[in-house]
Amino acid sequence: MNTVKKGDDFEEKAYKLISKLLNNHQLGVVPAHCEVFKKKGYYSAKREKYIIFDLSIEVWPPGAKNYTFLYLIECKDYSGSVSVDRIESFDSKIRQIGDHNIKAVFITTSRLQEGGRALCEKMGVMLIRCGRNMTYDIILHRVGGKRPYRRNIETEEPYSFKTLKDVLLSEWTKAVDIKLLEAVSRLGSLYKISGTSVPVLSRKDIESLAIRILDNYSRNILRNSEVISIEPFIKYLSDAFDL
Repeated sequence: MNTVKKGDDFEEKAYKLISKLLNNHQLGVVPAHCEVFKKKGYYSAKREKYIIFDLSIEVWPPGAKNYTFLYLIECKDYSGSVSVDRIESFDSKIRQIGDHNIKAVFITTSRLQEGGRALCEKMGVMLIRCGRNMTYDIILHRVGGKRPYRRNIETEEPYSFKTLKDVLLSEWTKAVDIKLLEAVSRLGSLYKISGTSVPVLSRKDIESLAIRILDNYSRNILRNSEVISIEPFIKYLSDAFDL
């Protein structure tokens, strides 16, 4: 798939998501007073021309001659992490349109590089990460709860995993290669194994899984700081999770 087609497909997915959030009253505005646009331009006095944004939402109260609030939305489907420079560039474009009645929304498939999330927090950006299987997490400025608001875009059902086995079997067949075993044994991230993307788990989710696995294997490991013998541990993972 070429990059233009990939970008267009993701923007369509993001449009569907934003429309869903709007109609479910998750953006803090009344849907009946809003209109969602694709690739609309907003005038920049600094550039003396219009800046085109991937998506936008204009809020028009009854009888208003102009919109009173504006969501400006950037959609990025990256194979790698999102750089801080990309966030700063998005912020710069928004500031050329205005500061007082604009809400920035950044939708991406990737993690942010170090400092990127902190920058989004300082800027007040609403950060949304899209996963596979039509799922999404509202990472920043979500409504209620401390955990990511992870939902399926179409069904709005909570999207979560109960066990490590659920994670593995959700994305791969039973034939799991040694790279996966090595990653699990190192208690590393399950984000990408052998080039295959899997749903992103939070740091707390990964830690919870790791503690559960280690305690089931041997309670002395965490209590007494015992060293793990790697081969028996791999054998345990293989037997316990049918790998």
